[in-house]
Amino acid sequence: MAEKLIAASDVGQLAIGIENEWAEDPPVSPALDLLGIQSETLQQRTTTVDIDEIEPGAELTDIRRVDLEAGGNINAFMRYPAAGNVWDKLTRGFMRKDWSAVATHTATDISFDAANHIDRVAGSWITDGFLVGMTVRVAGSTSNDGYFTLTGVTALQLTTEEAGVSESAGASITVDNDGWMKNGVDDVSYLIEKKVGGITTPFFQQYDGMVLGQYGFTMEPGRVIQPSMTFLGKREQTATSSWDATPTALPSTKPIVAGPDLKEVHEGGALSSLIWTQLSLQVQLSLRAHKGIVGIGHQAEPGRGKFMVTGNIRVFVEDKAMYDKYLGYTASKVRFRLQDADGNVVVAYIHNFYFEDGKILNPGPNNSIFAEYSYKAFRDASLGTLSFNRFDA
Repeated sequence: MAEKLIAASDVGQLAIGIENEWAEDPPVSPALDLLGIQSETLQQRTTTVDIDEIEPGAELTDIRRVDLEAGGNINAFMRYPAAGNVWDKLTRGFMRKDWSAVATHTATDISFDAANHIDRVAGSWITDGFLVGMTVRVAGSTSNDGYFTLTGVTALQLTTEEAGVSESAGASITVDNDGWMKNGVDDVSYLIEKKVGGITTPFFQQYDGMVLGQYGFTMEPGRVIQPSMTFLGKREQTATSSWDATPTALPSTKPIVAGPDLKEVHEGGALSSLIWTQLSLQVQLSLRAHKGIVGIGHQAEPGRGKFMVTGNIRVFVEDKAMYDKYLGYTASKVRFRLQDADGNVVVAYIHNFYFEDGKILNPGPNNSIFAEYSYKAFRDASLGTLSFNRFDA
């Protein structure tokens, strides 16, 4: 008797790629990237209706399928979104925007003043690709190495949200950004392919027309940051050969871990001195189906609604400043910087939010008092609701 082989999760794989057009059938020259995942619930969901007539046999006459759609969740360890890799492509899906071009300038004519300015004598910050809202990295200075968010850009002057230290020109200084994006309205859809392995004849589950509708993660001490992504799409099929026989390998960069890789949190425009024990971010695109009376399933790409950002914050209580913002319904903002073990940096910025709920909790004897808040973000007229910046090591 032949050995019975059962499919095993550890020899499977999941790959994802951007479609040329929504639910293109068959996909033309699909290029897939492998994505390291922790779990997934992708499936084709079916809706049926009973043909339940009064008839002598007292049985169902038939069962008809009246609707189907693909969808489910993917949970994966976060990695740096280097240009062109799978995390670059996923970020484009929930942000509905592509990354900006690289902006960089290295020179000895760069100076800083106490009025939040970075100046140059020749050339143009605008021509070099610097944009309002972008966070830039300064390296090579005597007193101003670090990260600054731009509130103004002219040919010879950058205005920053953060205060710098007065410094004359002379040193060879680099100001750069390897990609910036704020939320937009571009539509991106995906092909997703799962390999079912460990059996005599491995096969692939293939999903097309997949739209990213939710993206979120929670940062807590010592935990790998693990985004959860929810997709809605057209259909599923199986095949014994892959859409892409040579998918791009997993990114070689290491997963990002809260604690060692979360370098700083700014709240309200200033570096926070509080001890943060939780910060979460949830993006919701409010997908809606387009289904009609001709045929079954999605007849067109799912629509996207408002770009909504919510989350939670938990800090140890050291003063009443943050709690007073909740009580007074005072708007705030949060910027945080992640740096993976390979030296790559991501800076995320939630530009405007209100604390919707807040409470100071005393868990009992022999404990420290902490505060928990929930927040909801809203648009900054120039900068959008949420932005991301990347800086290669």
